[in-house]
Amino acid sequence: MEEIIIQIMDNNLFIIVLENGKIVEYYEYDIDLLPKIDNVYKGRIKDILWNTNTIFVDYGAEKTGYLQLKEMTDEYRVGDDILVQIKKDAYGTKGAKLTNSLSLAGRNVVLFQDKNVFAISKKNKDQIDDTSVLEKYKKYNDMGYGIVLRTDSLGVPDEIIYRQIESLIDTLKKIENDYESCESCELLYDANDISRRIFTDFCKSKTYKIYVNNKKLYDLFLKESENQKNIYSTIPEIVFSNNMDFISEFGLETEKERILDKKVWLKSGGYIITEKTQALTTIDVNSGKYASESKDNNFRTFVLKINKEAAIEAAKQIRLKNIGGMIIIDFINMQNEDDKEEVKETFCKEARKDRAKMEVFDFTKLGLLELTRKKL
Repeated sequence: MEEIIIQIMDNNLFIIVLENGKIVEYYEYDIDLLPKIDNVYKGRIKDILWNTNTIFVDYGAEKTGYLQLKEMTDEYRVGDDILVQIKKDAYGTKGAKLTNSLSLAGRNVVLFQDKNVFAISKKNKDQIDDTSVLEKYKKYNDMGYGIVLRTDSLGVPDEIIYRQIESLIDTLKKIENDYESCESCELLYDANDISRRIFTDFCKSKTYKIYVNNKKLYDLFLKESENQKNIYSTIPEIVFSNNMDFISEFGLETEKERILDKKVWLKSGGYIITEKTQALTTIDVNSGKYASESKDNNFRTFVLKINKEAAIEAAKQIRLKNIGGMIIIDFINMQNEDDKEEVKETFCKEARKDRAKMEVFDFTKLGLLELTRKKL
């Protein structure tokens, strides 16, 4: 069973996902610096670089965002208004990356303005016949909308998916209507409204409780809960306790400290160390106590056992620490190709529990497993 903690303490917002009482996802944000990814704005074109097909857009932020198109046409002029959505938050001196082709996410489906997007999550492709499944939603594609069925869509009744799509279409139409009447640089859709984001990106069919310690947030959750009842068959219970420190109340302080620790011990006596740099994250696997205490004289068996245990823990830590970008896992060296494949599959099996988009590549010649993950 799954529970979600939403609490505000000292101007920090904590979002914690529990499975069977254990932390599996942990997010901490400065309230003044919350993500703006997928928010929709009415922007105004500030500059155009025709040689690179780049449009610079003022959407009300401190830094001007930029929009890159495959092909530029004369319809874009400096000073004109434009409907944009943030795809990547501003970072350093660089403004936010924008798109003018909107997408709106529901719990099990994503709706696109671009009708050419019509697919199923890669994580589900090996479990279902995507042609027959997508045929059920072709009418929406014929209406001009793109559809992507998310990972959690597997096993969800068609009627619930239909209701989500219809709700997202209504939201998209409202955005388009509001765009015509509002002022430039105005926020039209807040994808990061906490209550909306939790119901859309965090809640699953097995989520049965959401704990909230802030009255304003609690009221937002109650309102969103009522909206969601028109779409989903089950809605988690919203539990409110004013200013409660749920981390302390549930005895999660030790687990919280473990999340922040670079070094994590494995049951066997080995350990992994996670190091983050600006360019990438490395996870180093060490045999530790296991090498000296193991009575197993078969070195290949020993290496395979500890690497598989490390693969499972590495996938958990990546999800838990919300590590994004390029990631390299340095396993104990293996000579046998079948062993490498077994370790990779062990990692991938655990990584399928992660909501984030992840791509796992093959082992390099140096024995490193490479992957990329989109930070949530």
